[in-house]
Amino acid sequence: MQNERKKEIDEILIKTEKKILSGEIKTHSLIEFKESQKEKRKRLRKMSQAFNVMSEITRYLKTHNMYFEKYWEEDAPHITMAFKNCDRCPGRFTEGSIYFYEDCMEARVYYSEIGAKWCKESKHLSELYRLMNYLNAKVWPRVKDGMDGALYSSEHLLTPRFCVTEDVCQDITTIMAIPYSHFELDALQTEDFITAALPYLLDSLSAPIFFLLIGEVNIEEAIRLVDTEILEEAKSEIRQE
Repeated sequence: MQNERKKEIDEILIKTEKKILSGEIKTHSLIEFKESQKEKRKRLRKMSQAFNVMSEITRYLKTHNMYFEKYWEEDAPHITMAFKNCDRCPGRFTEGSIYFYEDCMEARVYYSEIGAKWCKESKHLSELYRLMNYLNAKVWPRVKDGMDGALYSSEHLLTPRFCVTEDVCQDITTIMAIPYSHFELDALQTEDFITAALPYLLDSLSAPIFFLLIGEVNIEEAIRLVDTEILEEAKSEIRQE
């Protein structure tokens, strides 16, 4: 009796397998696999511009001997960077990241982990948020080519926002979204802006931001430092032009 039942089951399995191979029966897992592959191909086509821009920025970073690492997560491939010669910043360097989405990239430049630690431990965050409101309203950084305008004119190319990230890191950061259409028009200026102008800006803002966080100055004094260190310098440069 058992042998007959086993033979019957084997026959059913063989028939089912033949139907699957012939396409008469489609397994749910096979359908899901095909659909997922179709979605991946569609997303790769949409992400082709993002990958091209990522490759261009990677070449730029290599040419300028900047430290960076690439990550190829499916959600959003990205690059992380470290910028040296920020002598007034905690740790004497700043960091950056660029996330590549379908139609734009999100660029961030922020203080090191030491700066984030001071931010977490500070009792003066409300004053810091007031200072950031002032920065978002008044500070308009300009990008320079470092060659007295031989490559491009100094101008207000992009407008980053200042914020403290909501994640566990609590990074003090500048953040902006850049459409790829904009990047293609001003690739070199955009790259210089992210890797030179913004690290320089954070370096210049170190005194008002961190003196405020540790309680060495109040909000009014921090704003006066911004006026002196950033805004007066910007006005002087415009007058010279």
